[in-house]
Amino acid sequence: MAITHAKASTYSDGGDSTLILPSDWNAGHTIDGRTVNGNAPQVFAGSSGTWAPSSTKVTLAVFELQAAGGGGGGVTGLASNCGMAAGGGSGAYAVHAVASPGTSGYAYVIGVAGAGGAAGANNGSSGTATTLVTSSGTITVPGGGGGTGSAYGTAAAAVGPGTQSLATGANVTNTAGEAGGIAYRASGTVGFSGYGGSGIYGSGGGPLAAAGAGVAGSGYGAGGGGALTLSAVNRAGSSGQSGVMLVWEYI
Repeated sequence: MAITHAKASTYSDGGDSTLILPSDWNAGHTIDGRTVNGNAPQVFAGSSGTWAPSSTKVTLAVFELQAAGGGGGGVTGLASNCGMAAGGGSGAYAVHAVASPGTSGYAYVIGVAGAGGAAGANNGSSGTATTLVTSSGTITVPGGGGGTGSAYGTAAAAVGPGTQSLATGANVTNTAGEAGGIAYRASGTVGFSGYGGSGIYGSGGGPLAAAGAGVAGSGYGAGGGGALTLSAVNRAGSSGQSGVMLVWEYI
């Protein structure tokens, strides 16, 4: 499968295992001489549905699947103490290509963002998976792990993010999302929270060195930032960002 990039670079290994990353392309690229139907991908956000080709002329469909990001952790505060929380991870990502996709349609589910940890020593929730059921099997793209929350303290300590899982079932690429950032406390007055993980289509929430609720990310699939407190105020982590599916039809 020969792929011609919009930058006039050609990638081919002589077979069908060539890496395809449509997110790097524009409407000028081709695959084996096929052009993008409509000059842009179809974008599916929300909870679930069924995809089917928009035209009988479609001979190849390339699916980009982005899972939802995890939420950052929350913290419990106390005067002259520092409470810090880790960030949530970004969702996993996969690319799957289907030649001659037919007309019956493929069921999909879009991942739901993980909630930020509530104010207090509460972990953020994991994002949920984005999935696609094709004629060759099910592609499962796991959501990002939630960030760990913590209580106040004065001793040096660190808390880490939740676990990240690899996407499975796609025939082009299966990846795990970026883990959220570690949070660290140096003393009762100095510390920082963890950042949210970033992905192909989303930027994670940033870390905090001054007290505040977790910072929200942007785009699709990003993780939420963890909270930080340096007083008696409990603070919440930020929620992650929802997943998405992009479909490139070729004719």
